[in-house]
Amino acid sequence: ILLMPGIHAYEDIPNEMNRARILYPDISFQYGKTLGADEIMAEIVYDRIIEKGYTLGEDASVLLVGHGSRDEGAAREFESLAGVLEEKYAIEIKTAFLKTTPFYHDRMVECGNKVYILPYFLFSGGFTEEIQQKVACTQGDREFILCNSIGFAPKLASLLSKRVNEILV
Repeated sequence: ILLMPGIHAYEDIPNEMNRARILYPDISFQYGKTLGADEIMAEIVYDRIIEKGYTLGEDASVLLVGHGSRDEGAAREFESLAGVLEEKYAIEIKTAFLKTTPFYHDRMVECGNKVYILPYFLFSGGFTEEIQQKVACTQGDREFILCNSIGFAPKLASLLSKRVNEILV
């Protein structure tokens, strides 16, 4: 399961599947799309900021933070997800990354006085802790609210089913 496309999705996994096809010619391998900028993912992101107290119309920024990739398609898909959120919920979403530009810590200073930061990962871990430490060092007179990562939200099951059905058709 990959949230967004990138080198793993376009190169690494297909290369491994090709090797596996040679080793196991009697087994059929299928590879589906990443979860991507699907409307269900936008709903999950929205749920995560609402959990932390965000209300529509509030004077606050939302910063969606992904890993980042050297693949330009990944950044476009991430921006597309932000676009789905903006269109569906009328929220201005800023995007940033941990490992590529624009870096999240630079975007934090571009945001207003209240910022909801959403780590766009399936689970919390080292990357989320890194963001948490940066937020703690940056607080000052501004309010940074760290949202929960995507996690295995119940809505994710329907998107996973959708991706499986897409390759079975």
